[in-house]
Amino acid sequence: MSSSFDALSWSERIAFWQDIEHKIDAALRQCEGRLAAEVVKEVSDYLEHNELGLAWETLAGELLALGAVLPESARQLMLEAGTRMGFQQAEGHAHALWRDMQALLSHGG
Repeated sequence: MSSSFDALSWSERIAFWQDIEHKIDAALRQCEGRLAAEVVKEVSDYLEHNELGLAWETLAGELLALGAVLPESARQLMLEAGTRMGFQQAEGHAHALWRDMQALLSHGG
């Protein structure tokens, strides 16, 4: 997290994380009938236990694997959530997923 996150009050931090959770959950709900039940359960379990990074990575991987079959709005929500978590600047697996999600949206996929 950035220093701007550190400057947030406790209630602002809670609102920040709730916004991310709501974006991931909304994306999951938009795709629920098209995703394997195991994936829906896994992401839901991560959200229930406040494991937002794991929820995001799991769902992002599925959305990218399924590509254009899923609603663009779900991919957009995931991109926004990933950006809020700082994945556009991070290194590693989450950044690669974020970058691929951005590329998919940029190319109208």
